Amino acid sequence: MPQGSDCQSLVPFPRWVAAPGNPGPSQVATLQRPPKEPSRSKGSRATRASAATREAAAQFSARAGGLSFLEATAVRPIQVKDYQRRFDELLEFVRVRRLPVANVDDLEAALLEWGDEAFLAGRQRHDGDKLKAAVLHFYPSLRRPNTKPLARFERALRSWGRKRPLLGRLPAPYPAICGVVVALYVRGHLHAAIACLVGLSAYLRPGELCGLRAKDLVAPAPGYGEAYRCWSLILGASDLGDGTKTGVYDDNVRLDHEELQFIGPFLADLKSRRHPEDCLWDFTQVDLNRWMGQASRDAGVEQLGIVPYALRHSGPSWDVLTGRRHLAEVQRRGRWASPASLARYEKSSKITEQLSHLSAETASFLQVSARDLGAILQGGQRPPQPPGLRRDNTSSTFSRAVVEWRDPSRVQV
Repeated sequence: MPQGSDCQSLVPFPRWVAAPGNPGPSQVATLQRPPKEPSRSKGSRATRASAATREAAAQFSARAGGLSFLEATAVRPIQVKDYQRRFDELLEFVRVRRLPVANVDDLEAALLEWGDEAFLAGRQRHDGDKLKAAVLHFYPSLRRPNTKPLARFERALRSWGRKRPLLGRLPAPYPAICGVVVALYVRGHLHAAIACLVGLSAYLRPGELCGLRAKDLVAPAPGYGEAYRCWSLILGASDLGDGTKTGVYDDNVRLDHEELQFIGPFLADLKSRRHPEDCLWDFTQVDLNRWMGQASRDAGVEQLGIVPYALRHSGPSWDVLTGRRHLAEVQRRGRWASPASLARYEKSSKITEQLSHLSAETASFLQVSARDLGAILQGGQRPPQPPGLRRDNTSSTFSRAVVEWRDPSRVQV
């Protein structure tokens, strides 16, 4: 094996994951948000690290191939766990095939062999991208000035992507989202229905939506002018020390869709019932996943795959299709780092085509739902019966919603 500056020696393979004395990923996850014990110097804006943070940092060492405290906590705990899972897969691959891993060339050869096998097994390129990110997280010294880490593996990843392009799921049409929202309401999940509309308007990821606190919802102040008339959200709140996925803190998104302004009173009621630090919703992400799956079946649009993450994709497609926003504004609002992420939202014809495959009964339900959504949720109009929800097999769920439609406050989550 060639030696020299181009062939960096590696710490023994298992120690990439956790060097002696370093906590493993499960311990790192508990250190992401240590208890707040701020101590401000008089006349200084700096905040000293809390005792808990100092104690946590003392467990790390960047020597002997380990990670420093700041390196180990540079990504979110859930991401560390994913990196660990993917790295363990590589460890097992190397163990089973008895591959040498004495230096960077060996490592890259192992990654290339893993990539060939994963490609032939039908996996997508993003699995390779995430494994590369995991390796660079656990062994950051691979990053050197003026060099591209793992350049051969990166070239193989580009070839992988060309041979098997990722076909992302199309965003759901706005009428289909409305149908799911009405089906949630008919099932008695009013707050979940409102949450879906918030996620649709603000392009929220499921974690962002379900993690909203009462204080993250900002009430309008119309007395100060037109710019302040809408409800807005604060994402990646700095007081939690946990920014958005792209590393932005205290990002602001206005809920400015005219068609959805009717949700204002619902938001005001939710905010008034919660302590500022409490979660805005009284359901979990698991609940929302289950309820939206059920509502999709009720609405007759199960084949469109409308899950909580679909809200993040459907909001931008709705805005682009109606000409409400240009792609550059959609990118800023959705907190996407790259314009390439927006390609799917330009496929308006493919998105609209999805509606042509629905049954006449489902199409009628979606049309009424989209046209009268505000009146239905506010109790001013009787909700239409979802085509997949039958009176004879739902324990009178639909009839109960009809009885209560005049008073939405009686429909509890």
